[in-house]
Amino acid sequence: KITLLFVIATLSSLSAFSQFVFPVIPGPTNVLSGSDVTLNLNSIDNTLASVPAGLYTTFSISVYWDNPTGDPYSNEAGLDVITTAGTVTAAIAGDGANGSATTLTFTGAFTSDYNPTVDGFFDIVLSQSYGGSAADWSNITITIFETASCPDPTLSIGNFTAPNLADVTLGAAAGATAYNWEIQPQGTPQGTAGAIDSGVSAVINFSVVNLIDGINYTLYVQSDCSGALGNYLSLNFSYALPPANNDLCNAVALTMDVTGVSGAYTNVQASEEASEPDGTCFSGGTQGSVWFSFVAPASGEVQVSTDIGGSMSDSEIAIYDATGVTCGDLSTLPAELTCDQDSGTIVGAGYMNVLDLTAANSTALTPGTTYYIQVSGYFDARGSFGIQVFDQVTLSIDDLKLSEGFTAYPNPVENELTVSAKSEIKSLSIVNMLGQTVRTVTPNSSVYKLDFSDLNSGIYFVKASVNNNEGTIRIVKK
Repeated sequence: KITLLFVIATLSSLSAFSQFVFPVIPGPTNVLSGSDVTLNLNSIDNTLASVPAGLYTTFSISVYWDNPTGDPYSNEAGLDVITTAGTVTAAIAGDGANGSATTLTFTGAFTSDYNPTVDGFFDIVLSQSYGGSAADWSNITITIFETASCPDPTLSIGNFTAPNLADVTLGAAAGATAYNWEIQPQGTPQGTAGAIDSGVSAVINFSVVNLIDGINYTLYVQSDCSGALGNYLSLNFSYALPPANNDLCNAVALTMDVTGVSGAYTNVQASEEASEPDGTCFSGGTQGSVWFSFVAPASGEVQVSTDIGGSMSDSEIAIYDATGVTCGDLSTLPAELTCDQDSGTIVGAGYMNVLDLTAANSTALTPGTTYYIQVSGYFDARGSFGIQVFDQVTLSIDDLKLSEGFTAYPNPVENELTVSAKSEIKSLSIVNMLGQTVRTVTPNSSVYKLDFSDLNSGIYFVKASVNNNEGTIRIVKK
């Protein structure tokens, strides 16, 4: 199945065009509050710096900032760039604690393109905003970047498909006739030999290969406007395939009466095909839904539970009859029988699910029929969880009751569960909702008081063996 999950990742631009770095101003240049300092980088006739001809759009200025005589914070520093077109107040990045030196970076875009052939005039103004303080500005490095001659596209990557494919979708760049692209391991610069995949695409939608589940990569893309090249943009992403049971046709078959394991399944990276149903009680979408199936037992009465444990704390489940549904063609949707939110009471603190399908609540199932369970997270919550399906008759151990006169009371229990039978009880085991056996005893008597006093409140299963007959009963500990 193709995952409809697009990556939101770090996007940056690697310039393929000219940039000019003015001679470094070593300093230190001391700036007092209220006494701005103007530095002339170029003259009106472009003779001072001799900036190469071109149209420059943006600038980046790094400085080493210190406060040896005053008491300013680095966020009190300010820098303006002045050209004939106007004044630009630069954005500041980097911060230092009171009394600490640090490197600051100022960035911005010119009011209009800076053209040194007609506008050589270029000044920067250093300021200090806090009264009575001063700071030294050293190693001032000014870089200006030429306007790209070919616009940049926008990038997204998703539709992760086993075993190693992903789809790239670009926002078209005006005038671009092709796009140069490559995939590198994350942290590897563009152009490094041995790219994971690379090529030239004449269209904005194309596929990449050779990806490995769980590995981080960087997508690089550059516009080509009939030979005039744009910037190389980069997009970091993690290649993560959806779980195997991402859709109904790949549902995980659950075995009846097998205790679920905490965190055994996950809906992380899951998504839902448009043709699949939505549980009528689900909230906030079902993009994170995954699927399970089970065959109804002879009793037709089951209990489905996700109240077992895992990182997910709020699940939603819907039960479907898929009779007549053809996998691969969900034009006929499975029929929803019931839907549940928040009926769990123990592990999930009331936000997971314990759903009974019985004749008493008019949801009994047809024995031998396959049914499907859709599990989602509340408002698309993601995480791991456990799930199990138990035969309600197995839970009540009617056979053991009839053949051996087996009884267990009180239920719910607070301290001691009294267990009795007509014959000697060979063994009793208490199993928690995580499938862990927390206590096993060998009564070798027909009556036994099973200790629950030290157990936490919750649902447990007591497994009993009498005369080579076995059964399991569900017990609620107060």
